[in-house]
Amino acid sequence: MDQALVDAYMDELKQLSHAPNAATLEIDDYIAVAIIGQIQLASRHPENIGWSRDQAIVVAKELQKLFNPESAIAKVLELGWGQTFDVVVPPEQRIEKRFREIGQIFMEQLNEQDPDGHWELLTDDEN
Repeated sequence: MDQALVDAYMDELKQLSHAPNAATLEIDDYIAVAIIGQIQLASRHPENIGWSRDQAIVVAKELQKLFNPESAIAKVLELGWGQTFDVVVPPEQRIEKRFREIGQIFMEQLNEQDPDGHWELLTDDEN
């Protein structure tokens, strides 16, 4: 990355930290749910630590206040902050595996239709 750009970015961030400004953002409730979910997901990454993660969580929790606490949406969003209700998908059931299987079937069909085409599905190692 361009070091001059990084330096300018860092200088501008320092200026922002000394002159807090309120920003107004207009979004619909549906988008708010998506943003909260993405922040919940990102905040669970083990290497996502520190101030910016904490601030994102503060924003998400403020967005969450838009919803009636008794609503199903608010209750499900609240569950997203804990690991109790995580759904762990075994590797053999992950969508990527199914896409590879479908891709392989597609390649086989192409090869049947055009035997001289030498169609093949690239693996992750070949990309």
